[in-house]
Amino acid sequence: MPTGKTITEELIDEVRSLMTERIKQGWDTYWRSCMRYALPTDASFDVLLNRGSLSSVTASISHTTAYRETKTLYDQTSLWAIERLTAGLVSLKTPESTNWHGLNVDDPFGNDASISEESWFDRVSRYLFKVRGNPMSGFWPTHKAAVRSTCAMGDGFFFIEEKLGNARVPYTYEFVPLGECYQTVDLKSQTQRFYRVRGMTAEQAAKRWGKKLSKRILDMANDPLTRQNTVTIVHAVVPRADAARAGVFGVMGAKWASYYIDMDDSLMIEQSGFWEMPYIQHSWGVKTPSRSYSEGPLALALAEIKSLNEMSKNELISSQQAVRPPLATYGDNFTRINLNAGKINKGLVSGDGKMLVQPIMTHTRPDFAQAVLETRRNNVREMLYLNLWQILIDQPQQTATQALLRAQEKGDLLGPVGISFNHSLASMVDREMAILGRKGAFEQGAPLEAPEELADADVAPIFTAPLDRMRNMEEVLGAQRTVAGMMEVAAFNPKIMDKLNTDEYAEMLRKGNGAPADLFYDDDQMAANSASEDEMAQLRQQLELAQQGGDAATAMGSGMRAMQDAGVPMPGVVNRGPSDAVTAALAA
Repeated sequence: MPTGKTITEELIDEVRSLMTERIKQGWDTYWRSCMRYALPTDASFDVLLNRGSLSSVTASISHTTAYRETKTLYDQTSLWAIERLTAGLVSLKTPESTNWHGLNVDDPFGNDASISEESWFDRVSRYLFKVRGNPMSGFWPTHKAAVRSTCAMGDGFFFIEEKLGNARVPYTYEFVPLGECYQTVDLKSQTQRFYRVRGMTAEQAAKRWGKKLSKRILDMANDPLTRQNTVTIVHAVVPRADAARAGVFGVMGAKWASYYIDMDDSLMIEQSGFWEMPYIQHSWGVKTPSRSYSEGPLALALAEIKSLNEMSKNELISSQQAVRPPLATYGDNFTRINLNAGKINKGLVSGDGKMLVQPIMTHTRPDFAQAVLETRRNNVREMLYLNLWQILIDQPQQTATQALLRAQEKGDLLGPVGISFNHSLASMVDREMAILGRKGAFEQGAPLEAPEELADADVAPIFTAPLDRMRNMEEVLGAQRTVAGMMEVAAFNPKIMDKLNTDEYAEMLRKGNGAPADLFYDDDQMAANSASEDEMAQLRQQLELAQQGGDAATAMGSGMRAMQDAGVPMPGVVNRGPSDAVTAALAA
């Protein structure tokens, strides 16, 4: 190699360089502050430098970490706000109860898919959501953890792993704590090189890679005293050179090269590859070529949160002083005072009835401090969008117009982050679809067989979440208002309704309200239904004619029998003579 170093040495050198650079840029300091006030259970930033290598604590929820971080946290507003913001963003952008995206052809000219194509897109979308809803895939806990990390610290990462063989799910999801993620971006701010530096126990590593590990780690894994000790494993995903891919089949010729490295021993454990970038990044803000990460909503609120925390501490002290003030005693009287009800304190009253113990009053006003604190809490709520959902509690009785305006406000305020999430979710869908394609899910005879016209088409997601519909609802409302106005004009000019394209209007309503494509018939089915209706109309006409002919024949037969009974000669008919009733009448 040009540098004279092995690929392992080069990757480790780059990881260490990224660690140093990230500390210089202040990201770790910023994330630690965010973690303390918004995500105190995250331990992924508890890292130690040991002999030039990284020894990382496993980034799992730790009660010890939460206790250590929250014992000096005197105001919980930031914790509540992040949890509420996470829940609100998940419900608006990726609601668990409904499908929040569809599929369409990735056409730069924006040509609409046919009804049959949309029907296939709906079937594939439903399957994607079925996989995500399977607990074996781990999507929902992973996704919610990534969204929470994004709301608290600006970025959230997760890993999509393709499952080989006859697995119950084709792929799984794994949340990656932000402290483990080191990346570089290209000039388009897209992830170019990604490193995950994680701490694993020796036992975990041995179960994953076995004899591929160094003798040191294997010995640790076999010793009960050291098997739970942490070892540092680096997963590097870097672009593979075109020359290295030429003529190579399988994952070793894939676009992205994958390396697992024992950082402590500088040992290459495993080499593989990915056809797509397996690490997905949710971002609150916008990345730039010089910034691999983004700042979250907590960035601007940190100063207010810190001052609020300090004021809450002082308010707590002043409240305690008001309820249980310090006491002053006379002279050298060190008698322990018992302030419990009904207890007798001897020697604390003088002969003339004066108290020998008095409270030290500092004249503090806890009520004033609480008023100032509430003002600052409102500022934090505004900065962290908490008041977007609080309005439903403060004003439960709202008109439809007020509710619509509030929904539009949510869409306007959360629209930028929703667009950012569209980018990361689109990358997720691309990897899911690519994995299913490699497994033959869209081939002829497969359960998700693609129509012939879509065999080689590029497919992209269309987001239909409530947050996306909020931004597009103005078009639907405009169409409804236009049709309502046309109906008023039609009262004195009925021809105005001939201008209305009812099919386009119905399609706009369907898409705007998020209804599935199967709600409408496709063109072929419409033609078949029309032919069927024509046949039914002809059949009804024939039945009516037959019924009319039958009534006429019945009437004619009755008349002829009456004439015969009266003795009226009928041509071609044998005259049977008058009936008994007629004969009796003539005899009379």
